[in-house]
Order: sequence, then structure tokens, then C-alpha cells
Amino acid sequence: ELRLCLEALPMDIPVPLTAESKYKFSNFSPDAEWAADIGEAGAVNRELEVRFGNRADGLKLIERGPETEAVVDVLKIWIDKFPGDIILEKWVHDILEAAQVAILAAGKALPKSSKIPHSPPINGAKASKKKKSKIIAESDMSITHLYTDAKEIPAKGKGGAKVDPLLDLLSVNTYLKTDPQKMIVRCAGAEYGCATTWAAPRWKTRVFGHALQCGKLDKISLTLRDRVRTAMAKESLGGCVEAQSPLIPSVECEPVAVASTSGSLLKQRSIYPSQCKARISALKDQLDFDVLKLICIGGIPPTKVDSTEWKTMWKHGNPDYEPATSAVLTESQIPNEAARIEDLQLQHLRTCDNLTLTFDGNTTKMPQSVYTVHVITPVRRVFLVEGDESSEVSHTGAKIHEVL
Repeated sequence: ELRLCLEALPMDIPVPLTAESKYKFSNFSPDAEWAADIGEAGAVNRELEVRFGNRADGLKLIERGPETEAVVDVLKIWIDKFPGDIILEKWVHDILEAAQVAILAAGKALPKSSKIPHSPPINGAKASKKKKSKIIAESDMSITHLYTDAKEIPAKGKGGAKVDPLLDLLSVNTYLKTDPQKMIVRCAGAEYGCATTWAAPRWKTRVFGHALQCGKLDKISLTLRDRVRTAMAKESLGGCVEAQSPLIPSVECEPVAVASTSGSLLKQRSIYPSQCKARISALKDQLDFDVLKLICIGGIPPTKVDSTEWKTMWKHGNPDYEPATSAVLTESQIPNEAARIEDLQLQHLRTCDNLTLTFDGNTTKMPQSVYTVHVITPVRRVFLVEGDESSEVSHTGAKIHEVL
């Protein structure tokens, strides 16, 4: 269908010479350095971004002919190599819709079996510019057409763990149309272009960690990410330690003999086991928090806590303490603590006046493209309030506006 539409593009779109073509899809290969850094699929996406240009206001085809039509073969090769890759499949949808819009705007009929997905048809050349731009914008944002959402199954009884209502607002059980037998979980922001998915069943920690950084969710509700941050902050180690009493040496309570009315002696049960359990729990929270600060402030790779030497040290130092794994540290403890710090920052900034908002872009050694946002108070205290990783998107004014 895509090939048919590209062959039927209107005559007013130029056909450049091969040497002058901007697209040159007959000679396509991803950059080797980018493929090594972000993977082949990511490098293909980047190369398509470079050749087609900015898609902030929708994809617009500026050439037709063999070099443009060759993109069909390019996409087929790479989608066959990476089946189910949502970003590559979205390119098919976006290019197809751009071709259909161009054909209809020229007053031509679409090729047989071709229709505009998820949009009402445009009748003839008199279609308004407003209507055309709306179709392009919707295509640029939503990728829900790639999924078939699962039907909600009501609980059969009162038992079982209760699902966090916030989790239902952030994620959806679904199936890829290319793999309808395997259930996955998608971000609710897919309606506005977020392509993040997870394996089913849903894991609250991962969904919340992503939601805190997903700007697409702001288009669903401006308070949704605030609710996520508050929920994560309540489960942070710093919050737990702050709420607990200072740890003091415990004293075992010996059983006490008590006389019954029948004259026999009864032994009162010791409170030591429950006291000991509570103390071990509080000690674990405190030590986990100390380890978290050591890793983050010291710039130590979190994988160090998985080493045999680290575990042996704690086994000798305190056999009652079981240190967290790097997975728990990076996917739960650190994100929760970051949410708590951000919550405390915002509480403080709400009491200040005359604040200055600054932002800047940078590239890390990985490489990753990041934007950071800071707030400066009148007494020159600087607070980092946002860090956005934007390696696979165009760094347009619209994108920066979304981050801010």
C-alpha cells in the first residue's frame, strides 16, 4: 500500500536526479558509530530522521520518484530484522499518511485499497489547510493504531492483591497487532506518541519510574505525574528512615512467671521476637539508605553491590542485614528517593518569589542527548528540577516547550 501511494504522488512534487536527491534510499545504511552506541534499530530511526527532516508539524514529502519509493524496501528489510519494533512501524504509518494527504490535496483519488487510517477522508482539492494539518498532527502524536488493547477482566472474588488505581491511569494491557498472542503493557501516553512498553504482568516500580519522566502523560492530565511523584516519595527510604525512631540497642525481655487462679504458673510470652523483628526492619531501611547515599554521592556504579566481596562484607559485619541488589537499587530505591527530593524541592520553591527558570542541552559520552532544567532562587540557590533524555527525537522548539 505504501509503495502504491508513493508511485501515485502528484506531479507537482519534483523528481530530482539521483545525485541531487535528499532521500537517496536506494543507497541506505545506518551510521556504524550510532549503531554501536544505540543499536541498529535506533541508528536506522536516526538516519530516517536525518533524511526526512523535522516531523514536529507532521511529515511532508518533498520528493517523488525511485529514490523516494526505495524507502519501502528499506523499511521492509529492517522491520523483518526487528519485528515488532514500534518506532520503525510508526515510520510506515507516517510516510503512508503523508503520501495519502499529498495525493488527496492534489485532487487525485487514492490508489485501490488505500485509505487514510484513523482520520476522516479529505474530499477533493478544496480541503482546508486547517483540516490537513490536523490529520498530520494526529498522525505525529498517536501510535495506538499499533495495538489492540486487552479487555478488562473483572475480579472473581474478594481475594488477591488490589491494583493501584494510579497504575490503571498510567498503563494499559495490550497486544501488538503484529503479535496478537503475546500480552504486553504500554504507556498510556501512546495516545500522544510514547512508544514505551513492558512485559506483562505490570510491574508498578517500572511503570512509575517511566511515568515520572514521560512528558506525554501531561497531555492526559497535568497532575498525573505529580501524583506519581507523591506516591513514589511515600515509599522512599529517606521518608521511611525519617519517620522511624532512632535506633537504640534492644534489651531482651525474659519470660515472667505469673500465677493463675488455679494455682499453676503460666509464662508470659516475651515481646522480644516482635521487638527484634521491628528493629531488624528499621536497621535494614537505615543501612539501605546509607548504601544509596554512598553509591549516588560517591559516583559508584550500582552493579558493585552485586559483587561477592560486597555481600561477604555485610555477612561478616551484620548477618541480619541482606543488602539490596543493583536491580532493586536502580529501579526502585534510587527513583523513589529522587521523587522524594524533587517533592521537597518543590515544597521549598513554592515558598519563594522571583524565581529564575533556566534550561540547557548537552550530549553525554554514551552519547545521549539530554536537556536539564534548573530553578534559581533570589539567594542564588540552584535546584535541578528536570532531566530529559531526548536522543531519539528531533530537538525542536516544540520539544523544548514540552520539556519546560
